[in-house]
Amino acid sequence: MPDFHLELLRLSDARMVFEWRNKPEIVRLSSSQKIVLWEEHEAWIKNSINNPGRQVYIMYSGNTAVGQVRFERIEASKNAAISVYLLHEYTGMGLGVAGIKLGVQTIFSLWNDLSEIYAFVREDNIPSQKAFHKSGFKPAENNRNEVEDHVIYTIKNER
Repeated sequence: MPDFHLELLRLSDARMVFEWRNKPEIVRLSSSQKIVLWEEHEAWIKNSINNPGRQVYIMYSGNTAVGQVRFERIEASKNAAISVYLLHEYTGMGLGVAGIKLGVQTIFSLWNDLSEIYAFVREDNIPSQKAFHKSGFKPAENNRNEVEDHVIYTIKNER
């Protein structure tokens, strides 16, 4: 993917990410399926920037921001959860897969004690399921018990 890269979330990204997060297609495919208010989003952004257990990246194709990939450590474990979304106008170009792969590579390097990453994907979000599969994720053994209406995928750190 030529000139595809990730940039760590900055406070100046807050308004852009807020607008993305409340786009109807992103709300529909999100786990909470709820619109976020500015006040809670602003607090989340500030917490994300200062939280060593959370890494949020903006995905860029050239100079164009196309989506977000986020990692959160799962408490009391050497695992993390991934969350990703791509703006609708950039779907179908392989950018989501590129973002997942680069994000996973980046976070395994940053958090070198990490053993596994989990993706919790809505059962009706077939494009995301395909993207995680193409990115090397496999269905988890108990992939339907932990979060209602979600399928769980996992990728292990092979280092």
